[in-house]
Order: sequence, then C-alpha cells, then structure tokens
Amino acid sequence: MTKKIYFIPGWGETKKFKYSEKIIRALEKRGAVIPLDYISKKGTTPSKNIKIILDQLKKPTSKDVLVGFSVGALYAYIISTQIKFKKVIICSIPPVLEKDLDRFPKKEVSLLFSKKEIDEFHKIKYTRLKSPAIFICGDKEKRETIEKTKWLAKKFKSKSIIIKNTDHNLNNKYIKTILDNL
Repeated sequence: MTKKIYFIPGWGETKKFKYSEKIIRALEKRGAVIPLDYISKKGTTPSKNIKIILDQLKKPTSKDVLVGFSVGALYAYIISTQIKFKKVIICSIPPVLEKDLDRFPKKEVSLLFSKKEIDEFHKIKYTRLKSPAIFICGDKEKRETIEKTKWLAKKFKSKSIIIKNTDHNLNNKYIKTILDNL
C-alpha cells in the first residue's frame, strides 16, 4: 500500500497555486499526495477549519505523513495533537496560539483575525504531538516564526531545521529540505 502524504497549504493557497503545484509534484514521487483544503477567510474559526480538514483525512493515518506550510502548518500541528501520523512536517508555523498574539500590536492583529478567531487561538495550548515531528523555517522569516520553530522543536524534543537564505516561501531549497526529511 502506498503511503499517503497529506499537504495543507498556506493561507489563501490552493493546490492550483504555483508553489503548491510544485511541492505536490515533488511529493508525488514519494507517495500518494492528498491536498487538504480549508477556508481562508477572516472570521472562519480554527475549530471550523480543523473540522473541515479532519473530514478529508482517510483513516487510518499512522503510516502516513502530514505536511503543513504557514497557516497550514498551524493546522497540521493542531491536528497532530489529536491524531497519530508516521511523521508530521511543520513548515513556518505562525506564532498565534496561547498568548502569542499578545506580543503584537492589537490593531495589526485585528486586521488579520476576528475577535472570535483571536479568542479561539488564545484557548489552544501548545500540547504534545502524537506523532514524531520536524519543525522547519527559513532564516530570513520573521524573528517570531524562527523563535517559535526552535522553541517547539526543543519543547517536544523534535528536529528543528533553519534553511539558509530562505524567507516565508516554499522555494527549491525548502522543498528539498522537506523531501530529505520524509
């Protein structure tokens, strides 16, 4: 049986976006790729998107890999605290859970998220994953993203990879790093 590789793209992205098509083609050489969709619209709560994603998973998942990028990484992280996968690759996770959003100006946060979303993000705790994980980000991403990547990897005794000369973009080096760690 071919292993399944679930891919959750970043905010506003679908499997038809350029970088999504590129990573999906690369991942297809390693297994059956299943892109997972969610609603990229301000006001859509994390719990609603998690339910949408969970409904797309094919059980069992313990031999499969889950890869998420950006907001997709956030959802991959949350899902992997509930469901066991063979491996989870968390790419450029945004620091928005627990009290993370309190570190940013309220006006900036309210432009990105509704009050309902912010309230839900505050309630979601950084808890142990049920799967082995690898946390990845670029060295040119926002400082908070790099810090959260390192902190999560250390907290959960997982591998952390900081890709040189890479920003918040699934470029060729980023994709190669993901493939090397499948």
